[in-house]
Amino acid sequence: MTEKLQNRMKVLGQTLCFVFVVFFMLTASNPQFTNSNTSIHSEPNYIAESQFTNQSFKPHNATAFVAVKTYEYPVNFTETGLPNKTKWTITLSNNQEYYSCNPFNLFNLPNGSYSYFICSANSSFSANGGTFSVYGSDVNISVSFFMVYKVKFIETGMNFTGPSLAWSWTVNISKGPLALTYSNCLYFDLPNGTYSFTVKSSNESYYPKNSTGKFQIDGHILVEKLTFILLTYNVNFVVKGLPNGITWDLTFNGKTQNITGNNISFELSNGTYHYTIAHIQNFTVSPSFGNITVDGRSISVNVTISKANSLKTTGFSVKFQYIILAVVVVAVISLFLVLYRKKI
Repeated sequence: MTEKLQNRMKVLGQTLCFVFVVFFMLTASNPQFTNSNTSIHSEPNYIAESQFTNQSFKPHNATAFVAVKTYEYPVNFTETGLPNKTKWTITLSNNQEYYSCNPFNLFNLPNGSYSYFICSANSSFSANGGTFSVYGSDVNISVSFFMVYKVKFIETGMNFTGPSLAWSWTVNISKGPLALTYSNCLYFDLPNGTYSFTVKSSNESYYPKNSTGKFQIDGHILVEKLTFILLTYNVNFVVKGLPNGITWDLTFNGKTQNITGNNISFELSNGTYHYTIAHIQNFTVSPSFGNITVDGRSISVNVTISKANSLKTTGFSVKFQYIILAVVVVAVISLFLVLYRKKI
């Protein structure tokens, strides 16, 4: 009886030991929750959201997944000066655009610094842009629209053909923008007032007759006329060795001219030009063709003309030399014969 009791006690002890081991393993591998509050901190610009509200983890290796989203604050633009129901647009430096047909334009932005530009669907009205900052609170900005009038600059004197299309001219207005164009007109929209301006050309061959000026806007469209002058330099062809009364033909810059005299001059702007001098009978021309480059200074082209030995002249000279030689030979033979007869 005692032996049976001991066996039963042994089995019970083993069973209790197994249960204790299993219980210990389960409690060590699974986190336990308590009712203590969990605190999550975030930057002022963000909101933190967690699925584990009012819960905390006992194990140190537990991980909580928290969703963070940006917090935005209201930004309200209020305009004055536009006619009722006129569409106006705000363009921010982050390329976002907001438009409205009412005096108010409301949207939300996160903390940060921004610049903005204002435009109106009615081109007769304009407003100035600016900058603002959002930092943890609402922002209110007032925009004042004002009437603007068109100012047109018209230039004369420039040649906008061929390679010149690669350059432009500019007008810089005080209290206003800088604008450039590749055509003969420039436009500005400006409010009433007095303005000064400067004019420049990206092509150094042209310069404005008046590089500065002033104008006044008084509720009307204004037209300003500008004159550009082409800078030219002297190109002089000088011919040496040309006899009096002899003419010569020069093809230069696409035009052919018959010239009497030993020089001719042209006024040309910067660039490269080809020339050809036609053949002159009984004369040689050096050089007879070539290219010249005008680059901000005058140029002189020297041409030498010399008399050529023609085939006819050379033939006559050779014949004359043979005749003289023949006469000399005949004279020598005759003299020899006379002396020979005297001896006999």
